[in-house]
Amino acid sequence: MYQEIEEPVYESTFEARVQARKAPSDELEYINPDLPILVYYSCAQDIDNLKTPVQFYYNGTTTWEQDENDMLVINGDCYSLNVTWRVEDGKAVAYYGTQVVFRINFGAGLSTKYRAKRYVQSQKTIYNNIVDRYVNVYNEGILLGYEETEFNDALAVVNVVTNPSNFSNVSGWVGD
Repeated sequence: MYQEIEEPVYESTFEARVQARKAPSDELEYINPDLPILVYYSCAQDIDNLKTPVQFYYNGTTTWEQDENDMLVINGDCYSLNVTWRVEDGKAVAYYGTQVVFRINFGAGLSTKYRAKRYVQSQKTIYNNIVDRYVNVYNEGILLGYEETEFNDALAVVNVVTNPSNFSNVSGWVGD
């Protein structure tokens, strides 16, 4: 099951022909230069918070179709690409190898015309026989971990929640 979330975007233009992963299938597809893309805010919140891989919205045309009551773009797909970020002339520049892929001008701000849905990437989990439970996978399988919650509530709290009628103190209830 895949979850999508609607998010603000930056408007940009692809500058090189590279292959990106289409979500959620992970198929590689070519992204053509000189076509618009919408870069998700969560991938580039500001000049100090640039993430890789970066997710963006792309449709292979020069126009965006929108939901009739909203800024939501409906004629494209979510893609991801591992990029290297550099800051040049106050702009975030995304490189794929030695090629400039796209630029984000933070001075222009977020798009006032468009929003797009992106796929939410969740923490990968696997079953581990050693601990006999599902564990989270970190660093491409080098680290595994899980959380365990221990509840230390007083019995009084349980009694108040389950049977609050005439409860007066931790010793018991008021009788008739």
